[in-house]
Amino acid sequence: MADCGQSRFIGLNVGGLVYFTTLGTLRSNVDSTLGRMFSGNFQKKCEKDKAGNFLVDADGPLFRYVLGFMRHGGRLDLPKDFKDMDLLESEAEFYQNRQLTEAVKKYRAGAEVARIHFVVGGECFTELRSTLMKNEQFVKSHLGGMVDDASTKVRFEINKDAASFRHLWRFILTGSLDFDISYAQEEIYAAELVQLREDLPFYDVEGLRNAIEAQLSDIYAT
Repeated sequence: MADCGQSRFIGLNVGGLVYFTTLGTLRSNVDSTLGRMFSGNFQKKCEKDKAGNFLVDADGPLFRYVLGFMRHGGRLDLPKDFKDMDLLESEAEFYQNRQLTEAVKKYRAGAEVARIHFVVGGECFTELRSTLMKNEQFVKSHLGGMVDDASTKVRFEINKDAASFRHLWRFILTGSLDFDISYAQEEIYAAELVQLREDLPFYDVEGLRNAIEAQLSDIYAT
């Protein structure tokens, strides 16, 4: 076994993935597990793999975000579609990195506020507030009015049919009702569109009625 503080550049084998970084990065938070391991004051000896990288029994893929946080001076950079917040918070606690733990909690809170949830017939439809408010059809609809009138509210319950709303949601996000269905599904699809047509006065989505009529015309013509 070797002392963890011998080399300026360090290789870490985290859950089978190897990362290279500097001692300065690892020591950026002296109170964290990694900070103590490589401070020169930590008495514990560290296991190495055959290539000489220090072994860390933790989540390999998520460590990239832990390391990035230390490299970037406490800035948490995550992809837009990141879905492992619970796991990342657990990793932050594992490394005893309080700054990262707090950053994850703040990021999670901000991400939740940034998303809008429509609960229709017990089914949840979610999208970024910024995406929806850039969508002209959404903004002009009753749904857009609901969101605009409640700047801090993120969850809206609507007592309507979920199956038909699914087609409305697709239309808002893509501008189309085009749907690849088999002949056996046409009857169900048509019934959902008819239900959506009945609910149009409530939703008030521009252009949706014409799209529904066009789809129904194609179905009934076959």
